[in-house]
Amino acid sequence: MSPNTLLFNKAEPGDSKYLIVDGTLRVFTETPNGEVITKKILSAGEAFGDIAFFHEMKRTASVSAATDCQLVKITHQSLAKLSAEQSKLAAQFLLALTNSLAQTSKSFH
Repeated sequence: MSPNTLLFNKAEPGDSKYLIVDGTLRVFTETPNGEVITKKILSAGEAFGDIAFFHEMKRTASVSAATDCQLVKITHQSLAKLSAEQSKLAAQFLLALTNSLAQTSKSFH
C-alpha cells in the first residue's frame, strides 16, 4: 500500500481486521467543518479493526497509509478456515486479538 492510500472510511462496514507487517498507518476522523484529526499512528506489529470486525459494526474512524505499508487482511472466512485447519495457530491469533481489544478498550477510558 502506498503512502496516502485510503484503506477505509469511517462508517463503512467492518468486514475485516488488519495486521501491519511493515509501515505505518494513520487513524483519523473528520469534523463536520472538514478538519482532519489524527487519532493515532499505527506501526508494524499492531492490529486494528477489531471492534467493527467482531461486532459487525461500522468503522469508527478512517485509516490511510502514512508510509509504504504491507498488511495482512483477516476476514470472517479466513478466520474460520484458520480455526478449522490450524487450531493452535488460531488460538494464538485469538489471544493476540483479545490483547488488542483490551488495549483499545483502555484507550476509551
